Amino acid sequence: PFEADPRAAVSTLTQTLQERLSTMVLEAETRELVELADLVEGFGILEEKETGIRGEFARKKFLLERYRELQERRPREIEEVRRLLHHYRQTLEILGVRDDQIAENYRWGSALSFTIKNVLLLVLGAPLMAAGVLINLVPYALCRFFVTLAPRKELDVRASVGLLSGTFLFPIWYAALAWMALRQGGDYRLWATTVAAAPLLGTVAIRWIERRRRFGQATWGLLTALRLPAVRQRLQQLRSR
Repeated sequence: PFEADPRAAVSTLTQTLQERLSTMVLEAETRELVELADLVEGFGILEEKETGIRGEFARKKFLLERYRELQERRPREIEEVRRLLHHYRQTLEILGVRDDQIAENYRWGSALSFTIKNVLLLVLGAPLMAAGVLINLVPYALCRFFVTLAPRKELDVRASVGLLSGTFLFPIWYAALAWMALRQGGDYRLWATTVAAAPLLGTVAIRWIERRRRFGQATWGLLTALRLPAVRQRLQQLRSR
């Protein structure tokens, strides 16, 4: 039937694409609304019909849809809720803490075991991290350089440039290391082991840096709870509202 009416075919295709995209894209007036939906989703007050990324996306989409509905029916109340959420999120950013740290009921036993575990892992993993950084520094620096040359500065464009650059640069670098080792006449077994271990050491370095970041955030959250109990209590009250 579409052969006789190309416009109908285009219209149907457009409608189908819009329907499919609506299930994959969060629609909101501003970026702030998406961030506030992400914040509320983290409160854990919605029923979790699905888990993982798909479940998180479904709950955020539900929140944004309900926001649009209530904005038409009860604009004053919904604007007040939005103001409180904005104030809560802004305070979290100023303090440098996360929402889950405000909800956390800190206990000395669990805090001490968490600290000991992470300090040991960071200390023991530091030599492997240093080796991973050293052997992967050149291709990493080149990837960063190519990212700065990206035609647009959007995060998805920069991430794509970095991914494509790394896909080629890291294997080329490992092959160059093996070639230089053979040229120097060194023990090929040592260099073969080093080159084979390079990706694993790079992964260890990334995990080590990420663990250090999380440990720092957790430590700062605990210090905030100890040094600013009144502020934390106020945030908990805002969160409960």
